[in-house]
Amino acid sequence: MLHEDLRIDLAEAHSIVSNLFALSYTALNIVASQFTRTPIVEDIVRRYEKSDATYRDAPLIEDVMRTVRHVWTHLACSKVFSKIFEISKKSDTTLTIRRTVLTEGYNQHSNSDKLRWYVRGLFLSDGYIRYCERIIIFHSSRPEILSVALCLSNKSTAILSMFRKYRFSDTIRPYIEIKIKDNYNVRSWFYENDNIELPENEEQLAALIAGLIDGDGSVDSSCGKVRISIRPDSKNVVSRRKASVIMRILLAFKLVKESSLNTKTLLKYNYITIPVSDKDVRRVLRKSLKYSLVQRKREELYKILVKYISDEEQAEIINEITRANNLKVRCRNKRYKDKIYKNPYIRGPKDKIKSISKQLLTHGIKFYGPHTVDEYRSEITLPQRLSKYLCED
Repeated sequence: MLHEDLRIDLAEAHSIVSNLFALSYTALNIVASQFTRTPIVEDIVRRYEKSDATYRDAPLIEDVMRTVRHVWTHLACSKVFSKIFEISKKSDTTLTIRRTVLTEGYNQHSNSDKLRWYVRGLFLSDGYIRYCERIIIFHSSRPEILSVALCLSNKSTAILSMFRKYRFSDTIRPYIEIKIKDNYNVRSWFYENDNIELPENEEQLAALIAGLIDGDGSVDSSCGKVRISIRPDSKNVVSRRKASVIMRILLAFKLVKESSLNTKTLLKYNYITIPVSDKDVRRVLRKSLKYSLVQRKREELYKILVKYISDEEQAEIINEITRANNLKVRCRNKRYKDKIYKNPYIRGPKDKIKSISKQLLTHGIKFYGPHTVDEYRSEITLPQRLSKYLCED
């Protein structure tokens, strides 16, 4: 699972991004205190969002932001952050971030086929590449996506782009731009092939879907909706191509109905709702849990899948997990009130039963145990209602 393999990287990356945001607010407050109208940046940004700002405000905003960026990088040179950040020689407003933990782990996973498809999904949803460059750019106010971006490279550059009002409240948020080297050949995959390569199997598809959701996608367990979104560009040129690629992939694997999806709709609303009620869709989404790197969205998706999972699907998952561990589901007869019932159970070495238990929990499947059989073996008992799918007549 990618999120388990990179969990230390994610923790380090999250710490770095938290420092970036803390630096942003500190720099803003320092610069804002130099003006008589305090805080001037927040005031202008709010007016700009309400269309009250005039064209005379633009030079002032840029002048203030240039000063804020300079203070931002200056603060990063302090002793507290000197081990995390290294100022780029090209500019005094750009930070070069060098990874200090698990560089070997990054190199190990950077060539992973599943990680490559995950990055492609992340790019389609929330990244962009300038046509003449081999650099993937993520521009966001959300720490989680920026943390994931840092995990994808052992050297990145960051710049404080702007401050904007958060749409759900009146608070001002910094937007930070993270640039990473395109070690995953996303540019050649997206731009240089007329017949763009599609996933060859469901595992690659699941990794791509995980990237799409982790990017600008959304998961709402309260209403059971999963949405895949794209971030539009100013001229809609890249967005149109992204929409076309996403549409081809979803239709190729029949994750949506052809009549319910077209490029114009995706470009107009910038999102597609995935039908979680469909059994085949849920199977792909279950596999995507292994590749998701954003914990909040992974947990929300898990809640949805648990809510919709059927007894037949549970039986399929149980059989798949037991076969992978070279075990099988057994059934024992139990008499109750002159009736004989079949109770399914799994018995085997303690380490394998422990592993199976963890995997069943990740899919929201209930069981009883593990119970010790002897010194080396243990067993878990499965719900009796699953016997019709697990027990042979």
